[in-house]
Amino acid sequence: MSTSSLERYSDVLDVDDLMNRCMGNIDFACRVLQILSERCAADIDGLEQAAASSNFDQIYHISHRLKGAFANASAKHMSQLADEVCAASQSRNGYESLEKTQALREEWESFVTMVHTKDFPHF
Repeated sequence: MSTSSLERYSDVLDVDDLMNRCMGNIDFACRVLQILSERCAADIDGLEQAAASSNFDQIYHISHRLKGAFANASAKHMSQLADEVCAASQSRNGYESLEKTQALREEWESFVTMVHTKDFPHF
């Protein structure tokens, strides 16, 4: 896969930033994204459960961890959404925590779909 073919995913990722972080190595960048898709799935599920039960401490811890993971993978919009979930949990706003978590889930689904397409490299 070339960097230009990764550009089609720019609605989910900051491709230029990701390539800089991965020193221009497209295979490494794709591997980072695959690992992210594998390791954060349980956190997304846990975040939804915590938000549904208004467990603000758990919401904060999970969303904060996701915010960093997404930022490291240059998934800036997901990182921003996770930050918004953090803020909602800190203000103990159950409605906003749930709403922002649902928005993050939608963005997550777009990301996972991207990583699991047949033309995305798998290692």
